[in-house]
Amino acid sequence: MPGFSTKFKRFQLLKLAQNIFFKFRPIFNFLLIFILTFLVFSVVYDLYLHRFEDKTDGMSAYVGRQAASLLIVMGFDAFATDMHADKSTHVGIDGFARVKVIEGCNGLSVMILFVAFLLGFPGKLKSMAWFLPAGLLVIHFFNILRVAMLGWAVYRFGETGYYIYKELFTASIYLLVLTLWFLWVQKYGSFNKVNVCNGNEGP
Repeated sequence: MPGFSTKFKRFQLLKLAQNIFFKFRPIFNFLLIFILTFLVFSVVYDLYLHRFEDKTDGMSAYVGRQAASLLIVMGFDAFATDMHADKSTHVGIDGFARVKVIEGCNGLSVMILFVAFLLGFPGKLKSMAWFLPAGLLVIHFFNILRVAMLGWAVYRFGETGYYIYKELFTASIYLLVLTLWFLWVQKYGSFNKVNVCNGNEGP
């Protein structure tokens, strides 16, 4: 009976799909929340940038000024100047612009990734209430340090130093986010308590 055989195979495939979904439901939930959160915040960020069509966005300018302040504390004659023509803030030492802080350097896109992961990964609300803002502050201050050190590297080593340290410092901020994610998963997230094999909480 070909018709019966086809229906039976469809039933088996549907049953298999259901089993896969329930076995890996925590992973699917994480991916769904992560992607949706990332998309929503990315749209909000894009709307934010549209407010600064003819000038440097506020966050980039703030990061640039804070990086210059850090260099001043370190003993350098540093400055930060908003250059609205190219929507950036120039950070320099001894009167020469060395680094351009644009919207891709202000840390907000990295913060969006961090937030999307934490919201997608289950954990206690009490832990989330302090870990999320603390993580954002760590990312922000590290990014200020990154920009300041990049300015110093250009001042000390020239254009060659800029390209070398740019890649190094860019990788370092993503490594920081990965470290924060790891800490959340190991110490505060509850996903590690979920038995992925059956979708239920383990012992």
